[in-house]
Amino acid sequence: MTILGLDMGMNLFTDRGVSAIANSLFKLKLLCISRCENLTDISLKAMSKLVHLESLELTGCHLITDDSVASLANSHSLVILSNLFCLSAIQLVQMDLINLFFFSQT
Repeated sequence: MTILGLDMGMNLFTDRGVSAIANSLFKLKLLCISRCENLTDISLKAMSKLVHLESLELTGCHLITDDSVASLANSHSLVILSNLFCLSAIQLVQMDLINLFFFSQT
């Protein structure tokens, strides 16, 4: 059985947990880590191993910086970055992320 999507939102998840996922769920396409307030840029660095990742939900991960999100987006085939409060649309245009869409939920 292959896990393609994982929702870890609103959890006490840590960078170490994200690293464990990245090292074991190679085919992961969808990951929700919203409101996991303990996560840092280390988590996004670990996610660089998830080459099939298409959708990433990061709402409320305030310790993750714009630079690490941009780096991950530039190195992957991400189609959806949901509910980000850190990157502006102007920054995305400047980075030429043609296939990247933002979906906002209220």
